[in-house]
Amino acid sequence: MTHQHLTQDAADEARRSLEQKLATNASPDKILLTRGEAAVYLGISYKSLESYSSKKYPELKFSLIGNRARYLLSDILDYLELKKTTNC
Repeated sequence: MTHQHLTQDAADEARRSLEQKLATNASPDKILLTRGEAAVYLGISYKSLESYSSKKYPELKFSLIGNRARYLLSDILDYLELKKTTNC
């Protein structure tokens, strides 16, 4: 999926997968999201998240597992909190 948009089917799958992960009530520092799931959570496109994960937005942390980006839900929540407090 690198350098492309998610198809509708892939976006729907990411949404379902995200819902399942959130339903576990696991601690946010234990929930690891794919780029598609993270994009759904943030309400942005896959391509936008891909560009945000570049040097433009270093405060949005992610890890590379193999060649795949993964995001801890706790890091996404920290990023959202940072943006909320700095955009007031």
